[in-house]
Amino acid sequence: MLVPENRQQLGLVPTLSVASNITLASLAKFTKSFFLSKQLESSDVTKMISALVIKTSTPQQLIGSLSGGNQQKVVVAKALLTEPKFYCWMNRRAGLIIASQLLAAPPATGESFELNAIAAVVLGGTSLSGGRGPVGGTLIGAFVISVLSAGLVLLGVSEFW
Repeated sequence: MLVPENRQQLGLVPTLSVASNITLASLAKFTKSFFLSKQLESSDVTKMISALVIKTSTPQQLIGSLSGGNQQKVVVAKALLTEPKFYCWMNRRAGLIIASQLLAAPPATGESFELNAIAAVVLGGTSLSGGRGPVGGTLIGAFVISVLSAGLVLLGVSEFW
């Protein structure tokens, strides 16, 4: 699941409510015989709002009336609701929000790690043209990238080569 950098243009529908934006990528999960089950939708939306501490007066509140941080949490909630096996955070803000839940993070958390993440996934066996790859392979790919990075630092190779 991709969490876009520009939430205003790529991650949210400004004319919809918080609940609708959260469930937009998972509508099939809430559909029974071609009809949307409001009970299933409401239950999952409530769980996401409380899990990510989204400050909203009601799930039916328009997304445009939320603060930027809460809008970003809605984008993350939408991604989490799809239950993906791999997350690709295309922005340091998403990493910062997640790290802030842990109460410790520098301001540039997640910055410039996009290519490392993509390389780890490809090394792990996922095709660049789409498809599925093993999670274990991705972890091995991330380990290889980390070892290469650490090795280059130890050898004194400049990061700007």
